[in-house]
Amino acid sequence: MKTAILTLCGILVAVCIDTLTAEDWPGWRGPRGDGISLDATAPLHWSITENIAWRTPLPGAGRSSPIVIGDRVFVTAGDPIDETRRVICLDELTGNTLWNVAVHQGPAGTMHRFNSTASSTPVSDGKSVFAVFVDDKGLYVVAVDFEGKIVWSKSPGTYFSNHGFAASPVVYGEGVVVNGHQDGEAFVCMLRKHDGEELWRFKPTVNLRSFSTPVLTRFEGQDQLILTGASQTLALDPKTGEQIWFADGPSQKFVCTPSVGHGMVFSFGGSPDKHAMAVRLGGHGDILTTHTKWRNERSMPYVPSPILVGDRLHIINDSGVYTCLDAMTGDTLFSGRKLGSVYSSPVSIADRIYLFEDSGACTIIQNSSDFKILAKNELSETVQTTPALCHGSLFVRTETQLIRICEKIENTTHSEAPAIAPSIRLVDKETNDQDDMCIWVHANDPAQSTIVASDKSASQIVVYGLNGEVIQKLNVPKPGNIDVRQNVMIDGQPTDVVVVNQRTDGFKLVVFRVDAKSRTLERIDDDCKTDPNYGGCLYHSRKTGRLFFVCTSDKGSVGQYELKGNGRNQITATKVRDLSVGKCEGAVADDELGMLYIAEEKKGVWKFAAEPDASATGTLIASVGEHGLKGDVEGLSIFKSNNRGYLLVSDQGRSRFMAYEREAPHRFLGDFSVDGATHSDGIDATSANLGSAFPEGLFACHTDQSPRAVLVTPWGPIGQALSRNSAEK
Repeated sequence: MKTAILTLCGILVAVCIDTLTAEDWPGWRGPRGDGISLDATAPLHWSITENIAWRTPLPGAGRSSPIVIGDRVFVTAGDPIDETRRVICLDELTGNTLWNVAVHQGPAGTMHRFNSTASSTPVSDGKSVFAVFVDDKGLYVVAVDFEGKIVWSKSPGTYFSNHGFAASPVVYGEGVVVNGHQDGEAFVCMLRKHDGEELWRFKPTVNLRSFSTPVLTRFEGQDQLILTGASQTLALDPKTGEQIWFADGPSQKFVCTPSVGHGMVFSFGGSPDKHAMAVRLGGHGDILTTHTKWRNERSMPYVPSPILVGDRLHIINDSGVYTCLDAMTGDTLFSGRKLGSVYSSPVSIADRIYLFEDSGACTIIQNSSDFKILAKNELSETVQTTPALCHGSLFVRTETQLIRICEKIENTTHSEAPAIAPSIRLVDKETNDQDDMCIWVHANDPAQSTIVASDKSASQIVVYGLNGEVIQKLNVPKPGNIDVRQNVMIDGQPTDVVVVNQRTDGFKLVVFRVDAKSRTLERIDDDCKTDPNYGGCLYHSRKTGRLFFVCTSDKGSVGQYELKGNGRNQITATKVRDLSVGKCEGAVADDELGMLYIAEEKKGVWKFAAEPDASATGTLIASVGEHGLKGDVEGLSIFKSNNRGYLLVSDQGRSRFMAYEREAPHRFLGDFSVDGATHSDGIDATSANLGSAFPEGLFACHTDQSPRAVLVTPWGPIGQALSRNSAEK
């Protein structure tokens, strides 16, 4: 397993590349511990009946928040009858309970009347779920796999607090960090993920309870674990547990999770005084006098953690008083009583902030300094937990159940959008399932262009003319996605290159040179090995002239490989970047705009900067559930034109093709179908004038209808239909 350490907005992100889906919600306050989702959208309006995908009753009781990994939702609960602590797994799509496992049993011990035996939110590395509980004797950490099997259970120490326990674990590298601040023998420790063995232990100077969850950050090349507890704000080296710096305050006892950004830590203490302070990162030892930037002592919270969005700290205190601070100066920009009582911490997406009250009411405000309300919604159930915000949804735990809130899928049927008749069906007697294709444009005689199809079932690559003739067939073991780039410099020579990923007999890239005269392919790869692959696409950088193939995977890892000549007119492959997306096959790159799009089958379309040194953080630009996008998202293609460009998406689950604006913000423009195209996988399109049959270009797609031909359609009728649809919108 490879681990990528990414830094975004000052928050350290530890992502297990081969397992964890991008922008899942894997722990307390999300993937960065800051309460912010990078997804493109989330529901804005709902009620007890509107935009509710499902409601699932939960056994026992708990104040922990749900986490979401891929197609699974995990939550913990404590059963007051049999005194068990439980980890529960639900299906994300249906809300059905997949398993409910008792992982510990013991008396609850003493606790605050608003606490529970399951108030610590679990965390996942994409393979296991790690949960922390206490009883009347000790603290226990449990690892459970995704099938509900207990992998290990450890007790790193005794535990005593009259208020109970609530701090959530954090994953870092190969370990799980547990905050054991308490009124008994306080400690912070890291346990090894695969067997629970202790890696390090830190002993606070004071034995005093803290319910605050640590936050990971990186500053000037050093990873830091930010903690609040025992009357201090401090940082540990997460590799060793050694203290880096500390600052007394801002109070004695803590519940809030600190915020990190702009080179500062924003710390909020709740008892005996509700105070806040900002401390600059970069110091060592006692930094209170040298690094304290500002303090604020008015209307600060005890339980709800503030959220840092850009330059603003949005704070809601336990009584419902909202305050907005300038993060750089600590100055109050706005303050006033706006809500009822609050335990839930705010979360944010797309410059919106969601504020849940204990009553179940949710006020959504703009990221501004004037409490601009965008919407108000009601669940009419007690909510004292923080929602998970991902996959275009809110996952909200109430007193009795877990609720998924999402915008409903539009009721769009085939008759509501145009169906286009194909003009050619490309098929050969030996083909079986031609599920991807690419279009090579002849530079001198566009009517002599070809469509190259990949047939994984027949282990063949087939080159077709635009009249349907079979020009060439080549054997490639289980080929995947196929793509083409023209006029690429290989060893100093302009070359037209076709590349396909090979899924078996050693994962690799198979590379061909196109001979324009014969319109045939000549193999030129030199042992281009890859990690396990599933699909992918080419990217030809306009910035540097370098050529890359991006390999997608059904395991969630995405690898970007540079292709270049070896001096002998052959191609080699070198891995240059890792990305993390859920199960994905389809991908396309927009060379001119320098963007890469990847289709995560169950979630939607992710957008990344395509250069190898760009950020590995993507943005979800088209979500399943929006505009009728049903799921099993597959093929992607870019249609370029002078006046308008499209990002085309194959919605295999609905046998439709979706069209979005090529440029940001990628507005949805409409959808269409092709007669005979069902459960389509790969697609490709070009706007090039390919002669009298295709003067405006063409669209090609896969179909699962026998004999599984490649269906080729003139672009003209599709473009006209999309233009009408766009005008109506």
